[in-house]
This record gives sequence, structure tokens and C-alpha cells, in this order.
Amino acid sequence: MSHQEKIERMNAQLNTADTWAQRWQVEREHNERLLKQATLVREGIHQLRARAIQRYSDNQRFAAEVRAGDDPKRADVYERLCVVQSGMVRALDDVLQLLDQIDRAD
Repeated sequence: MSHQEKIERMNAQLNTADTWAQRWQVEREHNERLLKQATLVREGIHQLRARAIQRYSDNQRFAAEVRAGDDPKRADVYERLCVVQSGMVRALDDVLQLLDQIDRAD
């Protein structure tokens, strides 16, 4: 192999290494963006969960107040809303558990 061929081969190897380094950098930046998005999603889920818990508490209080005011039908509506809110909290807890499992799998 001539000296020129060795130089060309080394240059090709360097170009290949540079290409892989650039690809790795792009992949790393993409993964960092995904991680930031996942963090925002998780924060949003926690906020939704907190609101659902607050609404559950509010609806329980409204149901007690309305029942004390002798309006059982309206109290039943608030109690049904409590069931919906508790279901939402459980569903959001399930989503958070799934996200935790995905994090552990990575």
C-alpha cells in the first residue's frame, strides 16, 4: 500500500469517525429534548391529579352541605362526581406507575 493510499484510508476513517460523532451528538440532543418533554408531561399529570383530588374534596363538602339542606337528589349528583374524580385519580396513578416502569426499563 502506497503512502498516498494510507493517507486516503486514514482520512476516510477520520471522516467516518466525525460522521459517527455528529450522529451521536444529534441523537443525544434528541434524547435530551424527549427527556424534557417527558418531565413536562409528568408534571402535568401530577397537576391534573392534584386538581382531581381537590375537586373530589370539594364535591364531598358540597354533597354534605346540600344533603344537610335537604336536597338529596343534588347531593347524589355531587357524590357521583366524587366517584368520577376518584376514578380519575386512580387512572392518573396508573399512568404515573407506567411511566415509572418505563424509566426503570431504560
